[in-house]
Amino acid sequence: GNFYYYYLKNLKNKFQFFDVGANIGIYSLISSRNSECLKIDSFEPNLKIYNNLKLNLSKINYAYAHNLAISDTVGQLNFYIDPNSSGSSKINEKKFNTSITTINRDFLKKLVLKNIKINIKIDVEGHEYLVLNEIMHSFNFDQI
Repeated sequence: GNFYYYYLKNLKNKFQFFDVGANIGIYSLISSRNSECLKIDSFEPNLKIYNNLKLNLSKINYAYAHNLAISDTVGQLNFYIDPNSSGSSKINEKKFNTSITTINRDFLKKLVLKNIKINIKIDVEGHEYLVLNEIMHSFNFDQI
């Protein structure tokens, strides 16, 4: 809704933005409109949606689209792409129709700008606990 839109738009201190489960990058684009945003890292594991995300961020030289999912493992996981709703796709070991590439805290640590506040949006359809755990072990907690 509007709350997070206005929050990102009105931040007054330098920040880095992580958009986890970015879809087409709406919140990444909102962050890019704030002159205090120094870097954007957007994660979208669904390749079809990722291609739209990458296109949407292509003119922002400090925005990086990653066709990856954050998890507690590095490698491949089964993924269900919902044909009826791009926002309902999710990691699912029992019902899946493709696989995705996953990264963990070690990858995230390499992306972090030092001594800059980090804002994070997470929308990962049931995988939040693992994402939050990896984030908590990736960043200096007072940066978040």
